[in-house]
Amino acid sequence: MTHLSITHRSTVTEDQIDHLGHMNVRFYGVNARLGTEAVLARLGAPSDLAFPLVDVYTRHHREQLRGARLAVQSGVLDAGPDAVRLYHELGRVLRALREESLLAIVLKGAYLAQAVYPAIELRPMADVDLLVRERDLARVEACLLAGGCTREASSGREAGAHSADLNSHHSFRMPGQGLYLEIHWDIRLLQSPFIFEDDELWERSRPVTIADAPAAALSPEDMLLHLCVHAAFRHTFE
Repeated sequence: MTHLSITHRSTVTEDQIDHLGHMNVRFYGVNARLGTEAVLARLGAPSDLAFPLVDVYTRHHREQLRGARLAVQSGVLDAGPDAVRLYHELGRVLRALREESLLAIVLKGAYLAQAVYPAIELRPMADVDLLVRERDLARVEACLLAGGCTREASSGREAGAHSADLNSHHSFRMPGQGLYLEIHWDIRLLQSPFIFEDDELWERSRPVTIADAPAAALSPEDMLLHLCVHAAFRHTFE
């Protein structure tokens, strides 16, 4: 748990008093909510709480009367254990690939969580997406299997084949906590009119460090286009 600090102050007003002369119970909740919003704002979460808030524990020390000065003290009991485990496993995978002279571009949430968000647990993720060169697929798979990953399934065309469905990836389950890893060799989508040329993506990519491991990221322009295409044509802005 983090150290408790004051996140909200207010004064009990006449309109908050019930028929017994005490502050109405709902205003205890209002003040606690404002303290919660302040904590999330410090972490960089949006003000509308469109963020997966799991649980809030509130304790009131005494009844409050009109004119009382209130102070809400807040702290974080726990935050994002899945994100931490995911990043721990991702770092192991990226280092294992680099030891075999294999480079991966970290896509979408796994990159954004570290590059954009002030805390990685603020970016929920169900899996990790990596882009590798198609010619390296067999070596990447061998490296992952040797590291304890298990092969799950494939989606889209097989490597080296031609198909209209170009959302192509192999799925693996990481060791330890069993988190999912999707290995892509092509990020184009059938339903999208936009075309990503693989060689050009790699030429414009840049080196980064993710989860304390060497990796690569798409150029800002390619990343923005990829995120927009993914949101529009894969998730239909859900």
